[in-house]
Amino acid sequence: MLDEGLLIPLYVDGEAVGTIWVISHDESRRFDAEDLRVMTNLGNFAEAAYKTLQSLSTTIKAHQDTTRLNELNTRPTGTSDLPSILCAILDGIIELQKADLGDVQLYDEATGTLKIVAHRGFDRTFVDYFATMGTNDSSAFGLALHSGTRIIIEDVNADPDFEPHRGIAASAGFRAVQAAPLLNRSSGKLLGVLSTDFRQPHRSSADELRLSDVLAAGR
Repeated sequence: MLDEGLLIPLYVDGEAVGTIWVISHDESRRFDAEDLRVMTNLGNFAEAAYKTLQSLSTTIKAHQDTTRLNELNTRPTGTSDLPSILCAILDGIIELQKADLGDVQLYDEATGTLKIVAHRGFDRTFVDYFATMGTNDSSAFGLALHSGTRIIIEDVNADPDFEPHRGIAASAGFRAVQAAPLLNRSSGKLLGVLSTDFRQPHRSSADELRLSDVLAAGR
């Protein structure tokens, strides 16, 4: 039978992350100020240990991400032709972001439009629908082309700009998309747009997007 309990909140950098508590089953044993002092000190020690574990976990993950990035960046494509290289880049970024589908579109400067040259997971209907897109297109690809910056749509069903394309998104089976411009490293000239898609509402982490950019630039 629980007779008495002593509970200490556990804070890390001012944010509550849990509690530490002890109980007594002896009615003759009452917690006192010394017990409170010991438990408070234990809480302070636990905060320091928690922060150390967080730091260690971050370091381990960064090492794992860097190792995997190096593996992907040095993976042989087996050929030097552009479509195969683009497919290798796309496969690597889909893996890094844990995406479900993706495509690469190259920019035609003469027409000012994008054309799909590599894709994963999409059928002919999708490819035909987005065969060519310009800067006035409201898809993530068109917006990325127009702005020259990454476009993230966490849920296509909730984004008003994407409303004209919700039908093809439902048919293709994706709910979230991110599209990033591909730029020439030397001149900054637009080369195309690479997009990844997710079957559920989603937002990739900053680390996943950073590593994806490194992989795309490395090839």
